[in-house]
Amino acid sequence: MLATLERELHAVRHRLGRATGLEIEPAADMTDRIVAGVERDLTAATIEALTARERRLVTALSRARRGDYGVCSGCGQRIASRRLKALPDAEACLSCQQSHERGESR
Repeated sequence: MLATLERELHAVRHRLGRATGLEIEPAADMTDRIVAGVERDLTAATIEALTARERRLVTALSRARRGDYGVCSGCGQRIASRRLKALPDAEACLSCQQSHERGESR
């Protein structure tokens, strides 16, 4: 699993580097300015999402190195391997994650 997390982190950092390197030419007319604004917003959203994913992967790698990877931060039970396969940086089991998203405390 450690190798999978490291590959995911590398891919996210690569995409983050590409996103931050995007340059938008000065706009010539209203349409160009609108398009440039949308591109800047999309780039900013992409950077924000990739940065958050990078943080989660770094945390998952730290947990893997400590030996507590795959343990739910909510209930302390093992996170299902299918969930970890689909979402290697998951910190909570499905039940705890759903409770969290509904605003419930466990």
